[in-house]
Amino acid sequence: MKKQSCYTFILHGNNLKISIVFFLFLFLFFVELSPLSQAADLVHQFDFNDDLDDTLGTEISLTVHPNTASNGYDSGEWWWTADDSPGGGLTLETNYITNPQNYSLGFRFEFDQVGPGYKKILSFKGPSDDNGLYFIGSKLVFYPFSQNDELTYYPDTFYDFIFSRNSDDVIRVYVVQENGSVTQVYEEDDPTDASVPRQVADKYEFMFFMDDTATNGEWTTGGSVKNIRVWNSPLQEDEIEYALSDSVTGAATNITTTAATLNGTVNPNNSSTVVTFAYGPTDTYGTEVTADQSPINGTINFNVSTTITGLTPNTQYHYRVQAVNAGGSSNGSDCTFTTLSDNNAPTITNPIPTNESTSIDVMPLMNITVEDADGDSMTIRWYSNSSGSWELFAINISVGNGTYHQTNSNFSNLGTTYWWNVSVSDGIDTNDSAVFHFTTPANNPPLQQNHTLVNTSRSYSLCLNATNATRYPSYLSINLSDSDAHSMSINITTNATGTWNVVNSSTGLNNGTYTAYNLTWINQLNTTYYLWINLTDGYDWTNQSYTITTHSEYIPDPPSSLTTTATSSSQISVTWTKGDRTNKTMIRYKQGATAPVNVTDGTELYNSTGTSTSATSLSVSTQYSFTAWSYNDTGGYYSLFNVTASATTSASSDGDSSSRSHSHATIGNQTQDNIQEPEDTDNDGLPDDPTNDNPISDPDDDNDGLDDTIEQMLGSNTKDKDDVKNIETDIKDSYLVDTNGDGTYDTYYCSSTNVHTQMVAISSTSHLIDTNNDGQWDYVYNPTSGTITPYERTSTTESGIPLRYIIIATIVIIIFITLVLVLMMRKKDSKNQEEQKKK
Repeated sequence: MKKQSCYTFILHGNNLKISIVFFLFLFLFFVELSPLSQAADLVHQFDFNDDLDDTLGTEISLTVHPNTASNGYDSGEWWWTADDSPGGGLTLETNYITNPQNYSLGFRFEFDQVGPGYKKILSFKGPSDDNGLYFIGSKLVFYPFSQNDELTYYPDTFYDFIFSRNSDDVIRVYVVQENGSVTQVYEEDDPTDASVPRQVADKYEFMFFMDDTATNGEWTTGGSVKNIRVWNSPLQEDEIEYALSDSVTGAATNITTTAATLNGTVNPNNSSTVVTFAYGPTDTYGTEVTADQSPINGTINFNVSTTITGLTPNTQYHYRVQAVNAGGSSNGSDCTFTTLSDNNAPTITNPIPTNESTSIDVMPLMNITVEDADGDSMTIRWYSNSSGSWELFAINISVGNGTYHQTNSNFSNLGTTYWWNVSVSDGIDTNDSAVFHFTTPANNPPLQQNHTLVNTSRSYSLCLNATNATRYPSYLSINLSDSDAHSMSINITTNATGTWNVVNSSTGLNNGTYTAYNLTWINQLNTTYYLWINLTDGYDWTNQSYTITTHSEYIPDPPSSLTTTATSSSQISVTWTKGDRTNKTMIRYKQGATAPVNVTDGTELYNSTGTSTSATSLSVSTQYSFTAWSYNDTGGYYSLFNVTASATTSASSDGDSSSRSHSHATIGNQTQDNIQEPEDTDNDGLPDDPTNDNPISDPDDDNDGLDDTIEQMLGSNTKDKDDVKNIETDIKDSYLVDTNGDGTYDTYYCSSTNVHTQMVAISSTSHLIDTNNDGQWDYVYNPTSGTITPYERTSTTESGIPLRYIIIATIVIIIFITLVLVLMMRKKDSKNQEEQKKK
């Protein structure tokens, strides 16, 4: 008999190391959990008691190679003979090995031949691969590694071989001889996985004792095997000697608070054998009891057991099986079990969010209620499966009965189901909750709409996918919206240079209009540019692709610097600068404030190659509006855009501001007298107020850009043009208004949004403007220079000192105080040392 180890799984525990380092205001918290080594787990045991089945009761059986000439069983052995290559042997296919790079094999066998050539013992890669374990000339070799000459092997002699491989690619081979001595014959690195078994369907394959087809000459004529065992991890060194012995300590069963059943397996080897179990609080035991089946006799393995009582609750006990007969003694390896606790385990109730709940906000506050009937302090561990495997994400330590909560930053996606549970321990017993899950609401992707290309210098707007666009547009305008009110980010890329490049990006956007200004890359005529606009709310993306095609090289630019000047009561002079690629300039005009909109609207004034003209025979004190287009003779194109201007003819010589005979006749006046007509503040030909002669009144008496009804609402003077100032911002139709007549603008008004807000003067040169009434300043108006600039927000304290300067000053003070304290302590230590020397 030989000594035997326990093949049960033993968990030794975890080491927790915590180190804390603090200097000034910086600290580091580090926790490391280090699992200790654990015994290997026996998953197969083949004892050849008249069959090839697994003694452990799995569904796995060995199979005999078809080339085996004859085979049979004899006193717990399986023997075979073979007449030709590849010889006889056994095949094991198992799915009980979870990691094919991390396992152990043990087998006790003898060969009829151990030389002179190779005699294959073990193969990993199937019948056609030459790698494996061999006898060669009474020595051992693990091909493709070198031969080991440490031991000499003999035919018809049983040897215990233990083959172990770990996940670090290290293989170790041990030989246990009949006298019990253990020799390690191989320790090799196996980076090429020569010892990793091949996979067949869902199982891993090992082939024992038969040759491969690479040479067809490395087989033996026969042999016997007494034992084959497989472990799901590498054996420890202290387990090697007992790995294949005849006595095996089994796992304890029927464990209660004060009792347990001890189990084992013993082969008496055809001799009357007394079997006992030793147990106690340490591995020196102290108490022995006789197995219920003792004594035993025969040639097969016997399952033996006994029940022990009078144990202490919640206590670990060591035990082993012991066998004695005329041939000697055999002890199983040391094993342990722990009696159940008489403690009341903690209870877990009231999970929030409730299981299977839906429409739960991302990163919700999760709650659980715990109670311990014994009043023990508890530890709550929170686990989630948000990453695809269970992970610990939070701990509540040393808590009493009550409700506790945690959040998990991984629960951050919309339209997602998240799984979580808790484990609560009172230091004695642990209770795991059920697995809970909840689902966050689906996300509504952000929208991007009304993509508009704007050129303020040419006064035009185009939707994207535009053709005949001019070069150097001013900006791109996009309406952004997210129905979930999520903050958005935008990324704009172009392929203007042949490769995609980011030309504009921004984050932290809310619903509203987004404006992109970096469009200088649209700089060639008759060219198509490609645009890709990506918008995300942090959960989903929306994408839009567009093309922008600039106009032909023959399309002229519009005129510029169009100027209209009234030179008399019946004449207005017009001057302009010709646009690029222009042969002629077309000028057309209409009476009133609305200029012609196309080359057939209104009256043609000019169509030639010059840069000035005059309109004559006009009405006295009448407004006329003019529009100018460029024309290219080569392509036959008018300019895509135009420029406009207006002017009002001067008053008539009689001083009544009119030459209109109809109006004079209506009120009984002559065209040469100076009796005034109804009041016309802005001299545009429309009376301020309706009359019988003219029921249509002027909507803007002072022609300052704001209707009289708006000025009345704001409180400004409808007849004072200087109390309204049109300003240029990113928001169209913006005005500054003086509502109290003191000569200072005090109100902002936007006619396109009908928003009006009160301006705040913080100095003589800075008046703050809120353009959208959201409580945030957007622009600063300088009354002295008349300029409008964007408002720049800075992080300051209430005293006006930037916060970063206060933080820096605080750090300097802390360092200074620390140095002073260190110097004082050193001085005190030096003084103490001097006093010690004097004594």
